[in-house]
Amino acid sequence: MMSREPSSRAAGMEERLVDLARELIRAETYNPPGNEARAAEVLSEFFESVGIEHLVLGREPGRSNLVAWVGDGGPSVLLAGHLDTVPPGGGWTVDPLGAELRDGRIYGRGATDMKGGVAAAAVALAVLAEADVQGRVILAATADEEMGSEYGMAWLARERPDLIRADFALICEPSGSETLGKFVVIGEKGSVVVRIRARGKLAHSSVPELGENAIEKMAILLSRIRETRVRRVKPPISKVDLIRQFASKYGWGSVLRSLLSRGEGSKKASAALRAMTSVTISPGIVRGGVKVNVVPDLCEAHVDFRILPGHTPQDVVGALKDLVRRIGLEGVEIEVQEFVEPSVLTGLDWPVDLLDSLVRKFYGEKPLRIVMPGASDARFLRNWLGVPAVQFGPGVAEAAHAADEYVEVEDLVRSTQVYVEFAKEFLARCSRS
Repeated sequence: MMSREPSSRAAGMEERLVDLARELIRAETYNPPGNEARAAEVLSEFFESVGIEHLVLGREPGRSNLVAWVGDGGPSVLLAGHLDTVPPGGGWTVDPLGAELRDGRIYGRGATDMKGGVAAAAVALAVLAEADVQGRVILAATADEEMGSEYGMAWLARERPDLIRADFALICEPSGSETLGKFVVIGEKGSVVVRIRARGKLAHSSVPELGENAIEKMAILLSRIRETRVRRVKPPISKVDLIRQFASKYGWGSVLRSLLSRGEGSKKASAALRAMTSVTISPGIVRGGVKVNVVPDLCEAHVDFRILPGHTPQDVVGALKDLVRRIGLEGVEIEVQEFVEPSVLTGLDWPVDLLDSLVRKFYGEKPLRIVMPGASDARFLRNWLGVPAVQFGPGVAEAAHAADEYVEVEDLVRSTQVYVEFAKEFLARCSRS
């Protein structure tokens, strides 16, 4: 659990941290369409007020990225977060753009995912600007993460890698849970979305045997889709590892109650273990038929496969084709529609140990190390630029993309402290080596 006694430094930074987070939330950057320039302007004004160099740039007008930095030369640390949010949706009891401050929480779309994290990183940079930094600290506040990052981190990695390349990166995405506490994300699963087309033969539905029903064919395949045998790879963190971590943090009694109970807690625990350590499969869209009295000659389904580091889209397609052969279906076509690459930290372990120690110091708890079922901008840093990256930031996963999204002020302060001390200690150690 988080300590309830902030340090004097934390008390001093809290006001500008809260003000900046609220201003960012009030800047509407729902994606689509994005309009991240509104939030970039808020950040730019903040950095101008504290005398920090920064650059605003983008692939298109309105789709702004902001890069700021302190220090010059030597080893480097990157803090990164995105400025766009998902649309608000329904069910809100507060104004999604109101940034209401109540009972130690800031409410609004993006409070957790992830304008709170961006604010924490920006204030950390301001604190570091006044310190004797033995290297360089960079902040990248990017566009378009919620829609694939083609206007944001992916664009920067292709067009201006010089601005974001670093010796280590912290992605400031929310890394907490109402039930599991804080965690550090060392890797992320990817996704392969496949389009499956089952073809049949048109006929009048009064004599269905004269046709070949594509919907029935697809129904057979989808009813057995979880039998797809995607090539086995070793997960970055095994189920046994995760259970041991949980036991170390909460005790074996808590683990046994979660796993052996028959309630919702057991269901959630088992689902989380599967999601983090194995391939998951979810059909999301099915379309077929032209009229109820016509035997359909085409049915189309889109299926989301979440894959581990080490898997490829070809693994998924090959496994699906094998399933189709085993079932004995004909006239089935499989095509990859989308691919988000998985990624995992490689090459450096000691910075994660350092991060662990700082989370213990400022939050009063040992963070879990996990692999996220979803992806973040870390994949472009790890896979494209070879930058070791982990995810850690304020907010809880349950609040992200939800109605009445919120972030706790205390969580913002603690994360800011972690960023400041991590950057100082990482750069100092690199400078000595």
